[in-house]
Amino acid sequence: MSATDFWNEYQARTQETAIYPGQGSSTGAIYVSLGLAGESGELCEQVKKMMRDDGNALMPERAEKLKGELGDVLWYLARAARELKLDLSEIVSEPPSDELRHGIPGMGTPTGLAYTALTLFKCASRFGDEVCAIVFFDGHDAASPAPMLTDVFYVANLFARQLDVSLEDVATANREKLLSRKDRGVLGGSGSQR
Repeated sequence: MSATDFWNEYQARTQETAIYPGQGSSTGAIYVSLGLAGESGELCEQVKKMMRDDGNALMPERAEKLKGELGDVLWYLARAARELKLDLSEIVSEPPSDELRHGIPGMGTPTGLAYTALTLFKCASRFGDEVCAIVFFDGHDAASPAPMLTDVFYVANLFARQLDVSLEDVATANREKLLSRKDRGVLGGSGSQR
C-alpha cells in the first residue's frame, strides 16, 4: 500500500471511533483543535516525566507511553484534516514550513526529544489559533490552517524517528487501541474507566 493510500485509509477509518460533537461544523473543528493541542501537551508531559523520573533516559516503558500519545496526536491530526475537508495524504505530502526545514537540534538525545515535543505542541497550538480565527472572526487575517497540519505531521514524524518507530505503525497501533475500547464500550472513558 502506498503512503498516500495508507494515510487516506487511516483518515477514513478514524470515523469508526469519532464520537465528538459537531462533526462537520465549526464546533467539530474547534473540538479537534483542542484535542490536537491537548494530546501534544500530554506528549510533552511524558517527556517531562522521562526527565524527572527516568533520569533523562528513554526507558522502554516511557517509549511505549510516548508512542501511545503520539498515536492520539495522529488521530486528532486525521480528524482535523477531515473537519477542513482535506485528504490527509495532501497534508503529509507537502513540505514543512521554512521554519522547520532547518531540523530539530539535538535529534536522538533526550534534549532533542524534549525540543521536538515542544515544537509539536507549538505547531498544534498554531493550528488551533488559526481555526479559532476562522470560526470566531470569519477568517479575518487568518492563514490557511492546512500548512500548519503539515508542520504537525512533519514534527510528529521527527518524534517517531527518535523513538525508532514509523508513524504508520504508531497510527495502526492507535487505531487498534481505540477499536478495542469501542468494542468494550469504553471509548469515551478515561483513566481506569477504560
